Amino acid sequence: MKNEIKLLIFDIDGTLIPRGSRVIEPSALQAIKEQEARGIKTLIATGRTIYFMHEDIKKSLQSDFYVTVNGQCILDKNCRILNEHHIEEDTAKAIIQDCIDNKIAFSLKYDEAIMCYNRFDDYCRIYLKDEPNKAVVVDKSAERNYHIHHGAPMAIFMIGEESVIWSIIKKYDTISSARAYPGAVESYHRDYNKSTGIEEVLKLMNLSWDNCMAFGDADNDIEMLQKAAIGVAMGNASEALKKEADYITTEVTDDGIANAIHHFLD
Repeated sequence: MKNEIKLLIFDIDGTLIPRGSRVIEPSALQAIKEQEARGIKTLIATGRTIYFMHEDIKKSLQSDFYVTVNGQCILDKNCRILNEHHIEEDTAKAIIQDCIDNKIAFSLKYDEAIMCYNRFDDYCRIYLKDEPNKAVVVDKSAERNYHIHHGAPMAIFMIGEESVIWSIIKKYDTISSARAYPGAVESYHRDYNKSTGIEEVLKLMNLSWDNCMAFGDADNDIEMLQKAAIGVAMGNASEALKKEADYITTEVTDDGIANAIHHFLD
């Protein structure tokens, strides 16, 4: 099987980079570079936007493609947008109003910035935490009209009481939603996710899922691990993801990426 693997697919947070850190685990980077020397390509598949991605990902790894915003935006190695998908306009407007009415802190994700529409300080305190690039979140809570002039967003990121958030989004059947972390949920077009974004890239590369080894730690990684020839869950992954994985490696801080790569590809 190892001779069939042509593409390594990585989530970022909790997979390539420990949560709270800013750099790729050294053992992971070394193992990936060894495979790149053999001609194997890399792909990043993340919920982050490209401008909110860790600089070390773009500087040290230099992925061949990026699937961002949970599959809503596809970019090449030079971070040029190849394709993007948006929530339907009527649905976006309705969710916006529901979040305002229910006092949920939330933002709209666009290709140039994250537009916060409600409870800006609360949103930034939780969403940004130790992130150095805080300018990517723009306070639009006064006018709340960016979507009117620029169209529907690629995703809506909500922070607050989860039971309230889920009661809002379950009303809409044209979106899919993923829990990012406790008290935070992201919604996007139901027809597009990490795995569909990866499939767009696979067509460009003339590859199939049989040529892929995918790594993840969260529930939004389930589909890509299911479809890849080898699906690897990190030791720190959710229990739901571990159940769908072909292999459970050690935690991200315990050489998880390197251990899995050596296990299957050496």
